[in-house]
Amino acid sequence: MKGLYKKARAGEIKNFTGISDPYEAPENPDLDINTGNLTLEQSVDYVLKRMFDDGVLVDNHQVRITPALYETPTEEQVHEYNNLPSIDINVEQAEYI
Repeated sequence: MKGLYKKARAGEIKNFTGISDPYEAPENPDLDINTGNLTLEQSVDYVLKRMFDDGVLVDNHQVRITPALYETPTEEQVHEYNNLPSIDINVEQAEYI
């Protein structure tokens, strides 16, 4: 992938945005960063914060436990669980899966 701009300037790549094809700024961008007033680190922090805030990224270091592991099941759920089909497997079969 490296050297694309060099190839575009040499005419090896046609319709390359910013070289032979004009850049068209979006009318309503989802994210607008004034990189002229921010350092690279500030810009990265801004993008990451926005992605976390929008739910695009999640903190994998946070402990997440599904409610089913700590909430007491209702009688209906217990009945449903007790009536689920089951099969018997041994340790070797369980390890293979």
